[in-house]
Amino acid sequence: MIEQAPLLIGARLLTLDPTKIKAIVDWYCGGSGLGPDTLPQLTEAGVEGTVLWVLAEQTDGQLIARVDGQGRWVVATLNPEVTPDRGRLRWLRCFSEVGEVLIWLDGEPSGRRLDPLESGAAREIGAPVAETLLVMGERLAAGTETENGVSILEDAGGWRLAVPLSLPEPELPYPVVLEVVHHRRQAADGAIGAGETRLVRLRRRRARDCHHDL
Repeated sequence: MIEQAPLLIGARLLTLDPTKIKAIVDWYCGGSGLGPDTLPQLTEAGVEGTVLWVLAEQTDGQLIARVDGQGRWVVATLNPEVTPDRGRLRWLRCFSEVGEVLIWLDGEPSGRRLDPLESGAAREIGAPVAETLLVMGERLAAGTETENGVSILEDAGGWRLAVPLSLPEPELPYPVVLEVVHHRRQAADGAIGAGETRLVRLRRRRARDCHHDL
């Protein structure tokens, strides 16, 4: 893997070679496990335990999955016929608290890995900024129950999203949030500009969380 330039502040951005891209896609489609040199290591993620999150867009629909430390998958999709499929996969994003991998398969396959680094004080210019976003879907879908670790969210217009989380009787509207970290780029002349956003984890919303929609 080759580090990209200009450098990110508080993170290392690496380009994935074709061998690693193939290994990750094989893993997504049911192949063998991968080491930490390819995917972000599994890590403690609050009440969800040891978790790696998978977000995939296929030509037949979207898939979100939670993978625990024993390699068990909880797959959430609105269409039960949508399963990991190499031929239908458009892009794939795997993330945890310790890193993220993003692969694009439209056209020539490409991919990058983003690993957070130890950074200075949060108030330093250009320091990474953590943010908590509300996931669309203000309530559990009417007539649905959390089953096998999957919940269906909906909004007033009928838009729906399946998430791999158990949400029995959520107490707050928009019961799911996505934690992200924004990393800025620093050019050779010191100029700081827009960079990359790293996904961290999905979780149940808490009362003190923000009110930014996603």
